[in-house]
Amino acid sequence: MPGFLNLPPELIFQVYCSLDTIGDAYFLSQTCQQTYSIFRRPQSQPKIFEAIIDNIIQEAAPTKAWLEAQFGPGSLWQPTEAELPADLTEEETIKFLLNVGFPAVNLTRMGFNSSDLSISAYKGQALDGRRRRQPTRT
Repeated sequence: MPGFLNLPPELIFQVYCSLDTIGDAYFLSQTCQQTYSIFRRPQSQPKIFEAIIDNIIQEAAPTKAWLEAQFGPGSLWQPTEAELPADLTEEETIKFLLNVGFPAVNLTRMGFNSSDLSISAYKGQALDGRRRRQPTRT
């Protein structure tokens, strides 16, 4: 019966790219010469690492329920489209804020305060806290 090592190198490469940790990729590379040579190829390794990081990020996106369990019910700033800062243009971030929200909390011991997010957005401030420049009309 054909085993894992009978797979073409392209499929073993795809296995690497589906892993969740760089440690797993390292351990797979240590199983035999064939997996090691696929992992060590200069053109493969950066792609493997990038795929693993993408896998981690996709799994790490918190849900609204998880964030509220961590920071308390009602602790999320979930703006409407009209309340989003004008200089916010990254689509994934916009989608996350609209659908999940961001903790609007003051964590004094950690030196983190986002409790005024809704106030800043309401006052027309940019993401860095400065007042947004109003467009000039012609």
